This record gives sequence, C-alpha cells and structure tokens, in this order.
Amino acid sequence: MFLGTQLLAALPAQAQSSTGEIYGQATGGNVVKVTNTDTGITRTLPVNPQGRFSAAELPTGSYHVVLQKDGAEVASEDVVVKPGVGVSVDLGKAVKLEGVTVRGTSLNSIDTSTAQTSVNFSARQLQQIPVAQDPVLVALLTPSASAGTPGLTGDTLPSFGGSSVAENSYYINGFNVTNLFRNLSYAQLPFEAIQNEQVLTGGYGPEYDLSTGGVINLTTKRGTNKFIAGASAYWEPAYGRGGRPDIDQRNGQLRRNFDNWSTQSTVSNEWIGGALIPNHLFFYGLASQTFGTDIQQGFGLASPGGSLATPATDQRERSPFYLGKVDLSIDENNLLEYTHITDKKKFKTKSFNDSYGSDGRSIVIGDYLSSERFNTGGRIDTFRYTANLTPDLTLTGQWGQLKYSRSDVFVDAKGQQFTYNGVLTDLNQPGCPFVTDNTENGANNDGVSVASTCSSGATLYTKGRGDFRTNWRVDLEYKLELGFLGSHDFKVGYDHDNFQSKDGQTSEGGSSYTYLTVDPNNTASAYAGQNYVEQSVFATSATARVITTGYYFKDSWKFADRWLAELGVRGDSFDNRNGANQSYVKQDNILQPRVGLVWDVKGDSSMKAYAHYGIYSLPVTAGVAIRGASASIYSLQDFFYSGTDPVTGLPQNVQPTPSGDAAGFYSTPYYLNGENGSTPNPGSVASQNLKPIQQSEYILGFQMNLAPNWLAGVRVIHRNLDKTIDDSCDLRPVAAYALSQYGLTVGDNSTSVAPQGVPGCFIFNPGSGADLLLPLDANNPSQLYPVHLTAKDIGEPKAKRVYDAVEFTLEKAFANKWYLNASYTWAHSYGNTEGLVRSDFRQTDTGTTVDFDFPEVMQGSYGLLPNDHRHTLKLYGAYRPVDELTFGANFLFQSGSPYGCLGTPGPNGNDPYGYQNSYHICNGKVVPEGSAGYTDVVKQIDLNLQYKPHYVKGLTLSAAVFNLFSEHAVQSVYQFGESGSGSSYAKTRYAIPSYQIDPYQTPRYFRFGVQYDFSL
Repeated sequence: MFLGTQLLAALPAQAQSSTGEIYGQATGGNVVKVTNTDTGITRTLPVNPQGRFSAAELPTGSYHVVLQKDGAEVASEDVVVKPGVGVSVDLGKAVKLEGVTVRGTSLNSIDTSTAQTSVNFSARQLQQIPVAQDPVLVALLTPSASAGTPGLTGDTLPSFGGSSVAENSYYINGFNVTNLFRNLSYAQLPFEAIQNEQVLTGGYGPEYDLSTGGVINLTTKRGTNKFIAGASAYWEPAYGRGGRPDIDQRNGQLRRNFDNWSTQSTVSNEWIGGALIPNHLFFYGLASQTFGTDIQQGFGLASPGGSLATPATDQRERSPFYLGKVDLSIDENNLLEYTHITDKKKFKTKSFNDSYGSDGRSIVIGDYLSSERFNTGGRIDTFRYTANLTPDLTLTGQWGQLKYSRSDVFVDAKGQQFTYNGVLTDLNQPGCPFVTDNTENGANNDGVSVASTCSSGATLYTKGRGDFRTNWRVDLEYKLELGFLGSHDFKVGYDHDNFQSKDGQTSEGGSSYTYLTVDPNNTASAYAGQNYVEQSVFATSATARVITTGYYFKDSWKFADRWLAELGVRGDSFDNRNGANQSYVKQDNILQPRVGLVWDVKGDSSMKAYAHYGIYSLPVTAGVAIRGASASIYSLQDFFYSGTDPVTGLPQNVQPTPSGDAAGFYSTPYYLNGENGSTPNPGSVASQNLKPIQQSEYILGFQMNLAPNWLAGVRVIHRNLDKTIDDSCDLRPVAAYALSQYGLTVGDNSTSVAPQGVPGCFIFNPGSGADLLLPLDANNPSQLYPVHLTAKDIGEPKAKRVYDAVEFTLEKAFANKWYLNASYTWAHSYGNTEGLVRSDFRQTDTGTTVDFDFPEVMQGSYGLLPNDHRHTLKLYGAYRPVDELTFGANFLFQSGSPYGCLGTPGPNGNDPYGYQNSYHICNGKVVPEGSAGYTDVVKQIDLNLQYKPHYVKGLTLSAAVFNLFSEHAVQSVYQFGESGSGSSYAKTRYAIPSYQIDPYQTPRYFRFGVQYDFSL
C-alpha cells in the first residue's frame, strides 16, 4: 500500500469553493512546482510513481506549473485557477511537444474531477460583456436560472431549477452570507471587488449546506507583488431611458401611468493593493460609493383632480461599500487570510400627495407627507487558515462574523422620528393611532362627529432590529493510494453556525381604533343602535435564533483509470429558538447522501459523461419565530365614549362595555390566536414529529470538445420537493380531537377560527400528521393537552413541486478575437407549491405562506408553477477586432410565466375561513394554478463597447445599452379575479399588468464608464 499523491490527479479539494486545484500527469520528472505568477507563492509537490500530481486549496489566479527532474526544468504550462474547479495539466504532453503549452483560456480540457455543475465568471469577463453590476443578475446568465417575479422583494433574486427565490445560498470567500431572517437577502460585495463569481446550479457536494436552489459564490480580489491603484466611475443617467406603457383596466379606464418616473445612479470606486513583504504579505483595499435617485408616482383610478391610492415617492440612495483583504503566506504550506467587508445601503424615501390633473392623465404632486429612512447591511469579518501538513494532508479552518442592520425609521411631515421601543405591553408608542369610522352614516348618534385621524398609518419597527451571525468550520482532506482499490481522496468537515434576528413591529401610536355601531336590529341587546369604539393592539418583539451544525464525509474514488465516483453524505442539525431561547423546532442528524459518477471517456479530459444524485435540506427561517413562536400581542377591546378629540379623532372619556350583552362586546381584552403577550409553549406552535424540508435531485450530463476551443454539453435534470414545512391554521381537526378524546368543546366545534387562548396556527409537514400540545380548556388555559392528528385528520395534500429540464450548452473560448457562450433550456415546473414564498400575490412570509393554511385554500393549487419558463435561450460573448476595442453582447429569449385566477370560495364573498380572495376559485369555478394564461415572452438585447487607447496606458472607456429596443414585456399580472367580497374583477382588473408594482421588464437604459489603472 503506497501513501502517495496518485489520487491528486483527479480530485479537487475546495472547501466551499473559494479555492481551486491543479492536477494532472507529469511524465519524465520527479517534482512539480506550482507558482502563482501574481504573488510568487510557490508549492513544491512530488510526482508519484504513477506519474501524477496535484496542488489543492490554491487561491484563484494565474499559475506557472513547472515539471523538474533533478532540479532542471523539463516542461511547463500556464493555467488559470478558478473557484471550485480542477484544472487538468498534462506535462507529459508538454514533453512530447518539446515546448511550453499555454493553458487557462483554452477549453480543450474538461474538468473530469467532479460531477458538480457550475459556471465561472472572471472579473475580466464581466467587463467584456454587458451585464448589470449585480452578482445576482450575472447569475441569471447561467442556463437554469430565471429572475424571480418583479416586486416580490426589493431586489431581483434568482430562481434556480424551479426553486423559489428563498432557497439559495450566497458565499463570499467561502463564508455563507445568506440572511436567514427570511432567506431573501444577503451581504453584498462591491461589484468592482469581485475577482471571480461561481454559480453552482446543481450537483454540488456535501460541503455545501442550506440550499435547495442554487449557490452564488464570490471570490474577492487580493493583493499581489505588483503595487496597483486605480479608480472607476459608472453613470446610468435618467435621460435615454425607455418608457413604460400605461396600465389600463379592462374597461379602458387608466389605472396607472409612468410618465414622470425617473431613475439614475452613479457608482465610484477607488482601490489600492500590493505587497508589504514580497511573496509573503499582501494587502488590497477598495472603497465604493453609490448615489442613486428613483422617483415614482403612485397609482389610482383616473379622475380629474382625484387623489391616487398611493403617494408619489422620491427615493435617494447613498451607499458606501468597502473591502479590505490581507493575505499572509507564512511559507509555501501555510496561508492566513483576513477579509473585511462593509456593505451599508442607506435609503431615504419621501412621500407626497399626488393626484391626476384636470386632463385625467397628468400627475400633480402635492404636499409632503412623510419619509422613511431605511438602512440595510453592515459588516463582515472572516479569517481563513490553510495548512498543507503533508503533500497528502490538507487542513483548512475558517471563522467569520456578520452583522446586518434592517433599521427603519418613520419621519412625519413635522420631522418627528418614530421607532418602536420593542416593549409589547407599552401602548404609548410614538405618533397617532390610526382611526377608522365605521359607524352608521359615519357619525355618532349623539351628534359628536368623528374627526379624521392625524395618523399616517405607519408601521413602526423595533429600534436596532437586524441580524447577527457567527460561523466557524474545519475541513480536513487526506489523499490515499490503495493499490488495486484505486486512489481515494477522503474529506471530512464540521461547521457550526449561530444566527440570530432581532425584529418586531407595531402600529403608529401603539394601537388603532375603529368606531362601530351595534346592529339596530339586534333587539336582544340593550345597546342596539348605540356607537362604541374598538381598540386593536398588534405588537411583536423578539430575538430569534437558528443554530445549525453540520458534518460531512466524502470519498472521491478514482478507479479503473477513467472512472471517478464521488461518495458523500452530509449530516445537519437545525435548532430553531424563540424569543425566550426555547427550542420550538429541533431536527438532528438530517442525513443527505450526495453521490456522483464521472467517466473520462477518452482518458484525456476531452469527453466526459457524468451523473449525480443528491438530497438537500433547509432549516426554518428565523423570521417564523418572531410572531409564530415568540411572545406577541393581538387583542381587541370595546369601549363606550362620550366624545372624540377634534385633532386626533381618538375617543374621550372611555368606559368599558358590559359583558354578557347580546351585542357580544369585548369588555376585556380578547386575545386572538393565543397572542396575549406570553411566550407560547413550543409544543403548541410546531409539530413534535416535524421532518426537515427535503429536495432530491437527479442529473445526467455529457460534455465534449467539438474542435479546438469549442465545448458542447447537455444536461438532464429532475428535481423533486420530497417534503416541505408550512403552517396550518385550521382549528376544525383540533376541535374534533378535543371533543372525541377529552370531551372538551373548543370554539363551537365547527368554526375554523381559533377562540381566545388557542394558538391560531401550527407548523407541520403538509400531507403528514402533527403531534401538538395545546390549551384546550378555556377554564384552565395553563393545562396543555396532547393532540395527535393524522394526515387524514388535517386533510391537507402532500406538498409537491417537480422540475424537469434539458439543457444544451455551447461554448467557445476567447481565441481568434472572439468568444461565445450559448445555452438553450427546456424546463417544466409543476406541483401545488412554489416553495417558501408566493409569487402570485407577492407573499414573503418565508415558510408560512397562505399555502396549506386550510384544505379549501389548496383546492385547485396543483398545476404549472410561477417559475415554469418552458423555453429559454441565452447568448453572450465578446469580439475584439483590435487590441484597443472590445464589443460585447448579451441576448435573452424566455417564455413567460403561467398565472391563474384567485377569488372567493362562495357566492357573495362567502368566506368562513377568513382568506378573502386567496382561493383558486373564480366565479364559482376552480381555476387550477397556472392554467389561465402566460405573461409575455421576454426578449432583450444588451450591447457594450470597451475602449483601451494605446496612448493612455491604464485608461478604459466603456458604454453599454441594456434592452436596446426597449421591450416592455409584462412579467407580472393582477391575478385576483374577484374582490374579497366576491365581486368580479373580470371586466376591470383581472389579468392586467400588476399595477401595484412595476410589472414590466426594465426599459432601455445606458451605462457609461471610465476606469484608470496604474502601477506604483
């Protein structure tokens, strides 16, 4: 048994893909030296008796690979290492050619070291093609990626392989920067600081966790032996932008116009880097500033002089980003890295009254109403240590910390700043409570009229809300040759992640008031026809945690010369804790096998067939616990009053209403959903037998070189959502169980609404049963009763989401002055749940959407899902006719998204479950999900020009145009066919473009840039 490096010839070792590997054949020598041409860092490796070598855990960059025999150079090659990719080098061929083969820009060598599917973009490539300066929009160039529904989140997020946009992971230098509050944001890196962007679209190994979609992994720029400095600026002006069509109702009435919208931005960057100690200590720093303006009008029905339903807004962005990176090469086998990132985004949005002018079309901007100051982001600090203990044994360790702010301050017209102090029971919050007059004829019978409220209707958020993450991981790799049993690369790893979110909200003034009238026909009440006021209090405030630990094992086994088997398994444990630091969802040892098989068909890395099977899981997000598992208040209480404040509209001289009257007054606080300010028992909010979210994936693929610099591939994908987690809010099975098992009456045993003291919803696996502990006895609310519900009792269908796709790819390397990347994807996504969010009416309550709340809500839910884009064609590339000029182009053709019809379950808005028009029912008929039509086909051409004049070395001038022909495909439509009261929208709003947001693809806009690089 030989303990050598034979296995290294085909086995990459990149923990979280922040590094790459060089491997290959080395005939005719005994030592290989791998030198980073930028930093001078060198690794010396023995060649094993089989003539193979490998250098693992290499920082990305350009490398010079030299084969030596007895100290003399025999052959060499130049290659480029990218994150997560093994670069094959055949120094034996270099000997035969008696020369040096230059590699790195050639596609002749296919990576036969893994079944993983990924696409890499270098900083140079990102400058050559027209792409928005956003890593997510770069990721949309990959075959299986599509943009999420507009307006679902503040920024565009990608959907990979049919998964929802809340199922991805984002990494910077190997550190997971995904925000687990709702999984809908991530820490960002200055775009100019990106050295490589790797997008994993499937088949990733057990090293990766917390993703059932895709992975976006960014690697930052770093210092080299060469001192450099530079600056750049990019300007996207308001002029030259294409317009958006008006949105008319189906009856021809104007609903929204976009005539006065204006958007522009400027981004400036400055950087410096170099070596403090050549070949050993390097630094790199970059500062980036974004200045943006976005002016939008509101929407409403067009009537001359009529106010719009929403105000006009003027948003200003001032966002400073920073990157600092220090690398210390202690020696050729020990590397220490430190990365600091600041990614603060600062927005100030002013709101104004707006109305239609006398012509019923133009917009008239009125008085200033209020403003919102919203800041996101924070800072990241990571340390990473790599130790090549022996040529066969590599250790990596990483520790990182992330701080992310979600500060939101409301400022009224007088300049008063309102925030929520986070104290649930404190009703003395800033601002005025919102007042609504629903009395008979809109006035009090005693002649005291109700004044208009002084409230702006603002939601107040907890001061200092945000997220905090600490993560550490250790990975160990050992390479072993076992003779006739082949070469093995054993990898094991362990990681621990502690994520916590502070969040909470209440209404302005701490409560709201509604003036009501007792039904005059209620002769059983002593107060028939009398007015009263109802106070409503809703408040949440908690710090929730998600603690995840994981371990993995992987054996990359090279056997039979041309075959490689990847045999891996990951084990995760998820611990979700509420505001009292109690575990309410705890899932241990979630085993996820991930295996792959690679066949190097010809043995020279020119043709590859591969297969992959994997299981992937996700935890419940932290945001679920803020209200669902932590202390919150949701109460109603009724009062009589003798007058109203003429300024605020608030009731004066209030007196409690009597109990026991037929009017049904809430004479004392009535707490809905058990939200009385105390922390619910963990067993009441989540099933004790809860299984984790799980998705299985199957991939078959083939790649081959067609000719020098040309690579073609095909991939067949099947993804199946085996199990998900959501909430049910149906009390009927609980009431039936309580009556049959304990003889207790919960509610009236027929209503679906939880009575006071009983939690309104519980978390479970749709299609499965649930084991709960619930307060069923109103006379003894502290007593918890075991409730065992079967899947039949609950009556919910099993969650189903299937994605099938075939991808064809064609790529030409940059040779003969041009390169090209083309892909065509046929895809089909169907089932009864999109995933963790709902795109049709933009619900971002990750993991607790309307889905599965009631069986009736799921009627008609099976069909085509929102991320079903049947045909997608993508082309991008660049052409360099002369050294000074580079032309780039990007083309997209993508089928639209299917949509359905949402309405009410019965005539006249009959809705016993309280979900208004959220059912897949319109005009009394079930309309299956995605069966009503499709949004528009998206067609877009982007172009850019890059000019590097010879007479000014280091200067680059660029210009780009996006959506050249200003196409305006509708990407989101209004899917409500009925109102909440059941009235039809068929002749007014149904299926028109979603007027509450911008439903069109981004219209034409220009970007101009200037960059200057110089060496010090």
